[in-house]
Amino acid sequence: MTRRSTRLTSAHALTLALALLLASGCGNNGAGPTPAKDMAAVDMPDMLAEDMPLDMEPDQSVPDTAAPTVSIGSGMVASDEGAYTLEGAVMDDVGVVAVRYTLNGGEAQALPVGATFSQALTLPSDPTTIKVFAEDAAGNVGEATITVGFEPPQVIMPSFTVTTSSDGSMTPLRYEHLRFDASGTANPKNKALTYTWDFGNGRLVTDHAKATIRHQYVTANTYTVRLTVKAADGEEVATERMITVAEPTPQGTATLVGQVTDDDGGPLANVHIIDRDGVDLGETDAQGHYQATVPRGVPVALRLYHSQYTEQVVRFLVDPADDQHEIDASLKRRNDPIYLEDAAAGGTVRTAAGVQLNFPANSLVNEITGQPISGTIAIIATPVDMTQGRASLAFPGTYDGVLDTGGIEPIASNGVVEVELIQDGAPVQIAPGAEVTLDIPINQDATPNDTIPLWSLDPLTGQWVDEGEGTVVSRAGRM
Repeated sequence: MTRRSTRLTSAHALTLALALLLASGCGNNGAGPTPAKDMAAVDMPDMLAEDMPLDMEPDQSVPDTAAPTVSIGSGMVASDEGAYTLEGAVMDDVGVVAVRYTLNGGEAQALPVGATFSQALTLPSDPTTIKVFAEDAAGNVGEATITVGFEPPQVIMPSFTVTTSSDGSMTPLRYEHLRFDASGTANPKNKALTYTWDFGNGRLVTDHAKATIRHQYVTANTYTVRLTVKAADGEEVATERMITVAEPTPQGTATLVGQVTDDDGGPLANVHIIDRDGVDLGETDAQGHYQATVPRGVPVALRLYHSQYTEQVVRFLVDPADDQHEIDASLKRRNDPIYLEDAAAGGTVRTAAGVQLNFPANSLVNEITGQPISGTIAIIATPVDMTQGRASLAFPGTYDGVLDTGGIEPIASNGVVEVELIQDGAPVQIAPGAEVTLDIPINQDATPNDTIPLWSLDPLTGQWVDEGEGTVVSRAGRM
């Protein structure tokens, strides 16, 4: 008899024990098993162990009715322009064969099939309803929905303030330097901006790089000021506001008296006393004396003009209780002219006193007509040396500086020069947008490349206006 060795699982061992028990109770009327019957009983478990299936397959007759699970993990807010990334996951017991989405119920679009999905979208509306569908092999469909809103608009919102620089007045006054400040403009995306100002009185400044600018009105009136802010990407937004410019209210009049002398101390005749409206109030006599009627209780600025001398501007305020006010002044004789041969071509000129001017091509216009000029122009450049005793008395205007940041502060002079440009008796000006380089001798020790505050005189107010900074250079041993 041949024996066969069979490895049984615990279930097989149980079957074998049962088979042996049945065999032992059924053979030969209790006389014990016959060999044949005994072999049959032993071989049965071998048959069961070899022929019975061990791994049972699922019952294919049970249908798959479970839909895939869809979850959306992205947020509920898109950018102000609708940019949004749709993210989420899908799960199914058998497997997903297709994932799609719709926007506001529109045409279904495919998403990558996988355990997760991520898709950059531009949403069509605020809000947008997004629905994601996942389908398995049995055709079961699961879905998830999210409604997405937009962030508040990230747009430029222009605004500006107007600040006075007068003697304590809160109301903008005629001739006063007003500071317009657009630095409060909302710029949430930090775009590069330019500022165009229409001041409502015919003056238009386009594409100004700085957020602040100064302006003065020579007529009392109500003006509509319009600010247009432009970004490099083409975004353009405007705002406007009305401002009322008032005429200062005088408190009666007083008599102004004084004497005008030259830089040697001698009396200067035929000096005209001109108010800022251009009215000639009189002129000095042979002894340099003058007399004029002026308002009391308001700032007054007068020009003292003689064709052969530097122009002087005096600024003062007569106390309302005074009937008379006295101001003496000094003028410096102007230097002889030098010439730029071709204004259209430009060029560099230099005076014996060390004043140098560099004119780019086409940088000059007729002051009256605004038209470009060509041909020869006369340049009269007269420095005022603040270290030379009486000559320093010719310093024009006050020592008040109107700051670019607003307000007024005292200034000190390191050097000043008067420059007059003339062609055929007509005044010449620098063209809008053009830049002329001016070298001014200074009256202090300095190091090349140092910077010094730069000011220009406003003849309508007698105040010096902040023009930024000048750079110290050395030319032929001079600063």
